[in-house]
Amino acid sequence: MKLILFTDERYGFSFNHRRQSSDLRAREHLKARLAGEWPSVYMNDYTRRSLQRDGLIEEILPETHPASSRQDEASFPEQAASSVRDDPSFLQDAAAAGGWAYVENVSLTGYYHLIDEILLYRFDKRYPADRLFAVSLLQSFTLAEQEIIPGSSHDEIEFSRYVIKKQERGNAHET
Repeated sequence: MKLILFTDERYGFSFNHRRQSSDLRAREHLKARLAGEWPSVYMNDYTRRSLQRDGLIEEILPETHPASSRQDEASFPEQAASSVRDDPSFLQDAAAAGGWAYVENVSLTGYYHLIDEILLYRFDKRYPADRLFAVSLLQSFTLAEQEIIPGSSHDEIEFSRYVIKKQERGNAHET
């Protein structure tokens, strides 16, 4: 599974079942990075609604979600209809498919060992958090790419891409 995560500077990503913060420019950066993969990113309904509000997935997942009537259109791949879940099963689906999981407000416990790539966006602020990313997991990963991007609601956002070390594949520990 490949993980997409936005955190504060302490690696917190959720508080009281809600995302801590979001940033439109960072989300646009993410969409551009994933280009053709964007329609098949696995997420829950909470994330989908937020991305729709920002205008980032309205052409892919309309509010009425009429998958059956638009499956033949190139802008609505068949798998996109199955990539949105209202419960944490989207993580299981992403893991089974080896796909991207966009996580904002659900626990990653039980899934850390399945992660082989991470796109991490860190805000330059601290927010209240009751869900923290297990930063110790990054010991099993190699930093493949890093840049500072300007945000719309944050001055700077640190973007990092991590890939699992080959010798760690299958051995990433649960934290």
